[in-house]
Amino acid sequence: PYGHDRGGDEATPFWYVFRYPPVVAAAGVAFTPLSPRAAYVVWVLLVEVCLAILLRVLWRDISDMRVRVATISLLLLNSPFFLELYMGQFTFVALALCCIALLRPRARLCFTVSVIVKPLCLVTVPALARERRYWLTFIIAIACLVAGSVPYFLRHPDQWTAFYEINFRLQGGLHSGNYGLVYFLSLLATDLHITPLLYHWHQFVNVLRVGMLGGTA
Repeated sequence: PYGHDRGGDEATPFWYVFRYPPVVAAAGVAFTPLSPRAAYVVWVLLVEVCLAILLRVLWRDISDMRVRVATISLLLLNSPFFLELYMGQFTFVALALCCIALLRPRARLCFTVSVIVKPLCLVTVPALARERRYWLTFIIAIACLVAGSVPYFLRHPDQWTAFYEINFRLQGGLHSGNYGLVYFLSLLATDLHITPLLYHWHQFVNVLRVGMLGGTA
């Protein structure tokens, strides 16, 4: 699933590099009998279901009506959510499952699914490690992620190389479709002619990433 070469396959109208763990690719095989359009519709429905469940959980858990309405409104008016639907992204689903798992003790399995779908939810581990009630949840999630990834990469070391390059090396992304902080900083550096920053851009972004990850954790 990793790498840029699709071998001239014209079945998929458009695509982007696959960034997710191998087990997600294996699960995605179930969708291959569907047409690209049908698979897209199924995915949009799954994303909307996750949104509906998250809204229900938050509505029940937030007692202050003003905070409740503000929270629900932020989710319903969140413009990046529409980008998730348009591009078929996994981020919202992963974060929704993570949130549901942390709010509902009986739904702790959702955390494992969120980590498998997109391991970014592991950023919560340092912040919540002080809570012993989450320890087993974290251990199970990490164990499942390792079990679903390491054997595949051991059998296909070339795929690990591609996976590493895609996820841990800078791969462009500095274009008008990127609304992130990194692209904004690149525009700022270019417009202000900050040559040293542009010259050492890769190093700067790596430091920025580590700093933001540490601060978030």
